[in-house]
Amino acid sequence: MQGQHIYKSQLFFYADIEFYIPKQHILRKIDSMLDLSFVRDITASFYSNTQGRPSIDPEIFFRMYIIGYLYGIHQIDVYVKRLIIT
Repeated sequence: MQGQHIYKSQLFFYADIEFYIPKQHILRKIDSMLDLSFVRDITASFYSNTQGRPSIDPEIFFRMYIIGYLYGIHQIDVYVKRLIIT
């Protein structure tokens, strides 16, 4: 099943994440210019609608890869730790 991330700030965060990310951070600039909403349509045929559990949202998956590329992270364990820290 193709997952879709719906951001709900109250679900996981006790503080507003906008407070922790500087307004001029490079990832904010990239986010404002990069529209990956088309990824769901392209990848929909690879997911089942009837069985399996929901996956990570394909748009989030590609955003994670872009961040990994920009920060030069090539190992998944290092990558996950970096995402948690930043």
